[in-house]
Amino acid sequence: SSSSSSSSSSSPASSSDDKKKSRLFGRFQNKKKQPVSPVVDLSKRDLHCIPNHVWKMRGVEVLNLYLNCIKVIPPEIKNLTSLTMLGLNENQITVLPPEIGMLSNLRILDLRYNKLTVLPSEICQLVQLRKLFLRYNKLHALPPEIVNLEELELLSIRNNSLSTLPPSMSRLKNLRVFDAQQNQLTETSDIGLIGSLHELNLQCNNLERLPEGLERVRGLQKLHIGHNRLHNFPPEISSLTTLELLDMEGNGLNSVEEGIGFLTCLQTLYLSRNRLKELPDTFCQLTALRDLHLKGNSISKLPDEFDKLTSLRDLDLSTNNFKEFPDPHLLVNVFTLDLSDNDISELPADIKILQNLRQFVMNENALASLPPEISQLTRLSELHLVCNSLQQLPPQIGDLPSLRILTLDQNMLEEIPPEIGKLSALTFLSLTDNELMDFPDTLVGLRRLGQLKVDGNPLTHLPRTVVGGAAVFSHIMRRVQAKREMGQQI
Repeated sequence: SSSSSSSSSSSPASSSDDKKKSRLFGRFQNKKKQPVSPVVDLSKRDLHCIPNHVWKMRGVEVLNLYLNCIKVIPPEIKNLTSLTMLGLNENQITVLPPEIGMLSNLRILDLRYNKLTVLPSEICQLVQLRKLFLRYNKLHALPPEIVNLEELELLSIRNNSLSTLPPSMSRLKNLRVFDAQQNQLTETSDIGLIGSLHELNLQCNNLERLPEGLERVRGLQKLHIGHNRLHNFPPEISSLTTLELLDMEGNGLNSVEEGIGFLTCLQTLYLSRNRLKELPDTFCQLTALRDLHLKGNSISKLPDEFDKLTSLRDLDLSTNNFKEFPDPHLLVNVFTLDLSDNDISELPADIKILQNLRQFVMNENALASLPPEISQLTRLSELHLVCNSLQQLPPQIGDLPSLRILTLDQNMLEEIPPEIGKLSALTFLSLTDNELMDFPDTLVGLRRLGQLKVDGNPLTHLPRTVVGGAAVFSHIMRRVQAKREMGQQI
């Protein structure tokens, strides 16, 4: 069986290729004595048009055509009335035929990553549709009739060019997930009245307020409202007591409402890139909170009862106004701590109580030294100290049994203590742009070291031909071997 291109713009060569592919796929058509498979996968075949034999597969329920070069869906699509799932994502489709509305059993329609500028109103006749994926197209509007899709559970319109939504969106009474991220929305119709919502993503739009009525959505678990224009923290958020994730970063917020303490189910909170100077005391009632992102604010102090956040594991306080390291007693539950880009000049001896710490990031501060007590962070696997003012390291740096990654670039180190050779778990060591002239022979003890970075050091005690981390390591190995042969102690 041969097929001709449905696209008038196809070249003779591509038409010939498609004929060959159509013959290749003809096995589906030729096996007439066997029932048609309910699943047909023609994805990733470099198709420029849909082979003609497909339209005769009236029993097919799932048709996957994603990752091809299809530009046109012909009217014959109406023949596939048994379809429940149609995957047309990642093609070059610019328009859909009205006949798509005749696929009365369709439950899932995936049109992601195409070039659609408009949807036919007939798409709104697909009253059985549960999931509609439209992200990454060029849509400027949705058809008003979309509110007829009352069985819809998921609607994804992310990364289009929508400035408004159709009226009466609340008729989508079964909608659980609505994703409208990265559009140009200035208003949100009445989506706040959809009581079934579990996840609402309105990130990266032009909104100045939350959708009206949203505070009455009792099952909302995820709310993404970051990178909009909410200059004030909406007080109605305190009513969303089922929230597990709240993203409000990049809004220019000056403060956080006291009512945030009512969000006792909250596990993940993004408040980065705002204008916050402090957190309210009620913040410490968020006992389920695991991930807290506060990067890019003006915070200089944590609330006195911050240690009540007993579930907290990941804390990002980078690019704030901390002049001193926060009281370690407030951070005893944290696994990952990022205080990069502050103005901290020393670490307290009490840092030793951070026994849960796995990743510790202190890049771009003003540290001149490290306390010996850092050796008691026995679970620490990553230590990042790039761009400080360190002139030396304490010998106790070698007593970190779990340390795998150590970055010390852009400091003023003139030597590395020989105890570094005791870091038996170390796989990555970066020492670029310091004042190092040599390395201790004990470096050869780092059996697991896979990468050593030393560029930007004087290395005056090494031969000029020794360039790069691998060469440095090899040179020290040879040096150690020579010393051993001479009976010298290493």
